[in-house]
Order: sequence, then C-alpha cells, then structure tokens
Amino acid sequence: MRTRNADKEELVKQKAIELLVKEGFQGFSMNKLAKASGISVATLYIYYQDKDDLIKQIGIEIGKTFLKQH
Repeated sequence: MRTRNADKEELVKQKAIELLVKEGFQGFSMNKLAKASGISVATLYIYYQDKDDLIKQIGIEIGKTFLKQH
C-alpha cells in the first residue's frame, strides 16, 4: 500500500483551489487536477475518496484556519 506524502498532498490542495477558481465546480475534475499537479489520478485517490471529498476537506481546512485567526 502506498503512503501519503505531506508535500504532495499540500501541492494537490493548492492546485485544486487554483482549478476551482479558474474552472468552477462544474469544470473541475480529478483528471485535470492530476495533470496540473503532475501526479497520476490514482495518487489522488490515496488522499481523497472522490471530487466531493476533496472539496469538502479543503473547505474544512480553510474554515479551521479562518476560525483560528478570528
């Protein structure tokens, strides 16, 4: 079983945010994210169950960061 790489996971999150801003939810796909991140689609599924899980996890992380600052 492959293990998680924290640096790669952070890169994926940043690229996901960039793609969501640029393409919107409807234009966003795991294939586009994998290509933008320079990794395979299979690697994305190590970190996230699917597109919805990825977006939810990013939202939770952003929310926690926001709450810590205020």
